[in-house]
Amino acid sequence: MECSWKGIYKGGEIQIRASTLEEIDEQISAILKHGEGSTSLKPVANQVQIPQLEGATGCSEAVRVALGSEWGRTPRTMAELQQMFELSALFFSAGTLSGVLNHLTKSGQVRRLEKEGRWAYVLVR
Repeated sequence: MECSWKGIYKGGEIQIRASTLEEIDEQISAILKHGEGSTSLKPVANQVQIPQLEGATGCSEAVRVALGSEWGRTPRTMAELQQMFELSALFFSAGTLSGVLNHLTKSGQVRRLEKEGRWAYVLVR
């Protein structure tokens, strides 16, 4: 399972991804050590558990599994879905993913919402 942590460091935002929380702690320690003892590293979001998509065989199934997970309870944009799929070594073209999201929306399996000027998707439960 993949863990993710976002934080603010020296005026910018960083994101750390690792397979365990211990690895994230080690990476944060290394950043603070490299930053000459600076303690200006502040979390901006809680860790997010990336869903496991091992059983997903195609794009439609991958979307349903991703949006049906804890991660998918928050409306997710197409770019967020594509990035999450790539973390799971699943590569779907933008056209394929767009078509699947459109089909799932029209069939009533997925709901489309506006999020920061873009479409975001949630599974209809």
